[in-house]
Amino acid sequence: MTNNKNIHRMDIWEANFDNNYESVITGKHACIIVSSWKVCIRKTGSVMVIPLTSNLTEYTDAQIIIEGYNLKKRSKALCNQVTTIDKKNLLFKIGEMNNPSVQIKLESAIEKQLQLKQNNFNAFDLENLFVDSNNTIKSGKVKLQRLKAQLFESHKNKRYTESIGLADNLKDLALSLKSSDISQDFLWYSVYMHGLSDLYLGNLESAMKNVQESFSYIKNPSEFGNNYSLSLYLTANIAEDMKDIPKACRIYQALTTHYKSNNETILRISTLYNVALMKNNHKAMKNIYKILEKVITTNSSIYSNEEYKQELLLEMRTELDTFGI
Repeated sequence: MTNNKNIHRMDIWEANFDNNYESVITGKHACIIVSSWKVCIRKTGSVMVIPLTSNLTEYTDAQIIIEGYNLKKRSKALCNQVTTIDKKNLLFKIGEMNNPSVQIKLESAIEKQLQLKQNNFNAFDLENLFVDSNNTIKSGKVKLQRLKAQLFESHKNKRYTESIGLADNLKDLALSLKSSDISQDFLWYSVYMHGLSDLYLGNLESAMKNVQESFSYIKNPSEFGNNYSLSLYLTANIAEDMKDIPKACRIYQALTTHYKSNNETILRISTLYNVALMKNNHKAMKNIYKILEKVITTNSSIYSNEEYKQELLLEMRTELDTFGI
C-alpha cells in the first residue's frame, strides 16, 4: 500500500458522520478520501474516509497530524477510525492533499488497522471503543463495520473473488445479530457488493440473483433512495451484459428521471449516454459528450465533482474513439 507508484491524490471533504457511539467521531467533520476515484466510480455508493478532528488533546501512533490544505485548524487524521460512509454524506470539497510523505504515513496506518488478524483484536481492545451509556458493548456493530471496511478495501483493489467471500461473511454476521435496526443496511451492502463483484467476474446469473435480493433489504423503496438507485443501476448493468437491452434501457430511463428530480446533472447525462451507447446511436453519444463538456461542476456532491466529470469524459472519449466518432 505504501509503494510510491500507487500514491494518488487524496481529496479532503467536509462530511456528516452519523454514528451513535460516544467514542467514535460523529457530526460534521473534515475527512480524507482514501478511495481511488478510478475504481468503480460510477457504480459504488460508498467511499472510504479517514475522519479529521482539531481536538489534539490525545494522540496515538494511529493518528497523523495534518496541516494546511485549506483546513481551518491544525488537525489529526484518525486512522484508527477509518470507515466507509455513503457518498451523499459528503457535503463539500475543502482541499487536496498531494504530499507523498504524508500519504505514505496515512496509508501505512490504514493498512495496520485493516489487516489485523482476528486473534489480534483483543490486543487493541476494539470493543471498548463502542460502549453505550449503560456500558453495553456494541461488539456486533464493531465487527460489522470492520468487515464492511475490509470488503470495501478488497473490492477497491479489484480482488473480486476475495470480495465475494467477505460479502458472504458480512451477510452471515448481519443475519446472526437478528436486529433489523443494525443489520438491514449491512445486509443490503453485502448482497449488493456480492452482485457487483459477480458482474466484474462475469458471473451474470449470480450477479442478478444477488442484486434482486438486495431490494429486499431496502427501507422504504418507494422513496427511491440512494441504495435503491444503486441497486437499479447495477440491475441495468447486468441486464446490459446479458444483452437484455430493452430491460436495461427501461431502468436507465427511470434513473434519468430520478437524477433530474434530484439535480444530479452529471449522473443523468452519464445514464443517457449509456442508453445511447446500447442503441448504437453514435450521434446522440457525441452530442451527450459535448453537453457534459460544458457542464459546470459545483462540488455540491461527489457526483458533481470536476474530477468525476473528467473521469466520465475520458471514458466516453475512449468509447467514441473506438467507434471512430
